[in-house]
Amino acid sequence: MEKEIDLYREDVRTKVSEMNTNMALWLTILTIVIGVIAAALGVAAPLYLNKKNDERQQQKLDTLQKQIDATKEEMDSAKKDAESAKADSTSAKESLEEVKVLKETIASIKQKIEKSEENAKRAAKRAIISKLFAEALTEDKKDPNKAIMLYSKVIELDNSTEAAFCNRGNLKSKQGDIDGAMEDYNRALELNPNDADIYNNRGNIWLIKNDYENAMNDYNEAIKLNPSNSDFYFNRGSLNRRMNMIDKALEDFSNAIKLNPNNAVIYSARGEIYRINNDVDKAIADYNKAIELGLSETDIYNNRGCLYAQLDKICEAIEDFNKALELNPNSTSAYGNRSKAYRILAEKYQDEETKKEYTALAEANEKKFAELNDSNSTKQ
Repeated sequence: MEKEIDLYREDVRTKVSEMNTNMALWLTILTIVIGVIAAALGVAAPLYLNKKNDERQQQKLDTLQKQIDATKEEMDSAKKDAESAKADSTSAKESLEEVKVLKETIASIKQKIEKSEENAKRAAKRAIISKLFAEALTEDKKDPNKAIMLYSKVIELDNSTEAAFCNRGNLKSKQGDIDGAMEDYNRALELNPNDADIYNNRGNIWLIKNDYENAMNDYNEAIKLNPSNSDFYFNRGSLNRRMNMIDKALEDFSNAIKLNPNNAVIYSARGEIYRINNDVDKAIADYNKAIELGLSETDIYNNRGCLYAQLDKICEAIEDFNKALELNPNSTSAYGNRSKAYRILAEKYQDEETKKEYTALAEANEKKFAELNDSNSTKQ
């Protein structure tokens, strides 16, 4: 029994030893495990904590990102709104510009319409004035009174029409309305103080009024403004002749001939100056030229006849006196000059019959001369 007990005890001890061994082993393992766990916990805890922290940080980051994204969305929205507002502003500005341009265009069109209407009215008025002026020019020679009336209508419509005043003044001058002509020329010169023709025409009026000083001033001004017009020199030469300024008259007539070498009247006028200066040959040459150019006047033939008589060309002289009397049967000077020529011829012939013939012709011309003189004296 004890043996069995010892065996049991041995078994127990063996079991205990195994248990202790196993326990020690488990303790060792447990220690190792605990150490591992502890190590793991030493590592894992921070990791865990970091993870948690990271999670929290991530949450914060996520929250912040959401806020950023929300803010970005708001900013994008605000940017879009700003761009839209800018676009709207630009559009509004462009619209305002378009409206401004449209208003300016409308105003411009309105001005053009108003200008066109004004131009149309002016054009219509000018057309009426032109028509009246053309009619006046047509009536100028046919019916001067009607022409004056038409020029007056032109002036009523437009009192700045210089030509209407000038032309009306010319007609008034021809009709003897000297004061009326002077008024028109004065008005024409107010409108155009550089019109040489008007100065010349007004000079003619001053000459009619025997105002030689003003006439000379106007002729001088006309020549100053237009030194290539032969008429101006001719008129001033005629005035110089009237004022007995022979040399100046000769100079003016010569200048006039240079400018117009085919004017018979100027040659006749210069021939008269040469005759006064007793430059017989030049005087006859100018009279010849005047006649050649078609001038047929009593005075030319009468004056040239006197020059021929002076040269003792009595037959040529008598031919000229005859021509003068053909042109004017009542020329007292032609009868008087022809009677003298017949007297000279009568004295030249020794033949009594011829002498009596020329003496009779001389007496007949002297009788006619006396009759015309008496008649003219009675009329005066």
